Amino acid sequence: MEQIREFANAGGVLVADYRVATMNEHGRDLGRGQLDDVFGITQVKGQAKGPDITGLKSQESPHFEGQKLNLVLGDETVSATTGKPLARSGQVPPIIVNNFGRGKAVFLNVETSRYPYDRLQPNSPTSLPDVLEALLRMAGIKPPVRVLDAAGNRLPGTEVVRFANGAYEHVAVFRNPQFDDGGWGDLPTMPEREWAGSIDNSLLERDARITLTWRTPMLTYDIRGKRELGEAANVQMLLDPWSPLVMTRAPQPIPPLRAEPPAEVQAGSP
Repeated sequence: MEQIREFANAGGVLVADYRVATMNEHGRDLGRGQLDDVFGITQVKGQAKGPDITGLKSQESPHFEGQKLNLVLGDETVSATTGKPLARSGQVPPIIVNNFGRGKAVFLNVETSRYPYDRLQPNSPTSLPDVLEALLRMAGIKPPVRVLDAAGNRLPGTEVVRFANGAYEHVAVFRNPQFDDGGWGDLPTMPEREWAGSIDNSLLERDARITLTWRTPMLTYDIRGKRELGEAANVQMLLDPWSPLVMTRAPQPIPPLRAEPPAEVQAGSP
């Protein structure tokens, strides 16, 4: 606990969802959150939640003022003390930001466990990815590469792996289907399909026209497609469900591979 406190106090941005630090290592309920003062919250019984979650006007960043947030409320007893609510459902605050030392602590009083299901639904209305991106942006964290669908929106169910080799960058983009139904509860499933199990991943089992977008242009190469794409910050690609896209970005042209074997080779020579 002290290391977490020190992190926030020294200027870090701490983000957690509800029930954080309420149990010990043996799963015993401690009666109250051991970091409630860091998040600026307490518990108040008898609060009434509202029909919707609406963003509030606030001096704190990020700003959700007037937005209807499609989130599932967590603990109805949570109330703000020193923390500032950024949204509200009736008397219950779903998002709270608290200044702690030189840093900030963000308490997400929302249920996140159903997102593995939500991300597999066409046109899913969940606001959770947008809220998390706004909170990370508050901490100065921005994605170095984004994957957008044909309409220019974030493409769900996609994983990006990035590797830097000096000034060169290698990026793999692929679908990440849901195989683990742990915590699925009573959410809908389907008859098991051999390797695919009982979770419906059909949304991810189709080709997708995507745009990869970076912050700055660089020479870009489609490695598996064996194509030079020129200097670009945005490239349009076809992402199929089963194979990754592999891109390399370079500060200068990559010369063609050239092999120069000797005219003769002696047996046993290096």
